[in-house]
Amino acid sequence: MASMTEAAALQRFAASGAAVLGTADDTGAPHLVPVTFALVDDFVVFAVDHKPKTTTRLRRLANIAVNPVVSFLAQEYQDDWTHLWWVRVDARAEPATSGSMYDRAVDGLAAKYGQYRERRPNGVVVISRVTGVVGWTAQIPPATPQPDDKDWTWVLQERCQECGFDSSSVERTTIPDRLLATTGRWRSALRRSDAGARPAQQVWSILEYACHVRDVHKIFRGRAGLILDRDDPQFANWDQDETPVTGRYWQADAARVAAEIDSEAVQAAEAFTGLTDRQWGRTGRRSNGSVFTMETLGRYYLHDIEHHLHDVGY
Repeated sequence: MASMTEAAALQRFAASGAAVLGTADDTGAPHLVPVTFALVDDFVVFAVDHKPKTTTRLRRLANIAVNPVVSFLAQEYQDDWTHLWWVRVDARAEPATSGSMYDRAVDGLAAKYGQYRERRPNGVVVISRVTGVVGWTAQIPPATPQPDDKDWTWVLQERCQECGFDSSSVERTTIPDRLLATTGRWRSALRRSDAGARPAQQVWSILEYACHVRDVHKIFRGRAGLILDRDDPQFANWDQDETPVTGRYWQADAARVAAEIDSEAVQAAEAFTGLTDRQWGRTGRRSNGSVFTMETLGRYYLHDIEHHLHDVGY
């Protein structure tokens, strides 16, 4: 049993589907309510959205108006107590209805939730600056592999000497089918009896690679959606070294991960299907300044998925 680092706690918090929001009125009376949310840089954001409510005069907003100090709690309970964890994020909240941070908050929510991509929030968004983070987990993770700090964008100009991927030979309209063609190979790999065993202490198992691939599908589906929905968006950072720890890749169920890869690949492939020339040319960028078009994003994404099959020998 151990406390989490702030970075690990924030990663696990950000990956949670929902959190409990705690507010208090001017007398100190507490109020708790579940919220869907996104972590955008140093801010926790949530929307007053179209989900049915008993009233539009929400107590959470009334409390924030008189006492902007709030807390968010994400947690997991299982009968196996070695899987327990919780993260509390303290913050200072401020409602917004417009502005650049408002737009970024809505983008973050849309990237995380399909419902918000289908119907973007257009009302109040509460933007809460993080002031403190504390977390606890019942399980100590395995050794962390050496961080991969390479800038892999070179694969858009050169053939990958490790896996043989050649971006220049990829016809953009074949990207969806090639993404979908990888899913059966992951199913086969995950059926191996030793899929959860690491070949070396600091080398991922097939299961851990598969969890990463599932998340790559999610991330690039979100980035593709942002490019198509907004002009030249900046992508939220994704810590690929912390996510395996906070997501407990090593504990995942292989059959479930195989099914999740199938589902995520289908949804991601749809984002690259039937695009016009203009849509293929739309752009987005990483925080380090690297600019992608939909076409180069698709090729970069495809290499990532196919390269990891090479990593696990499939």
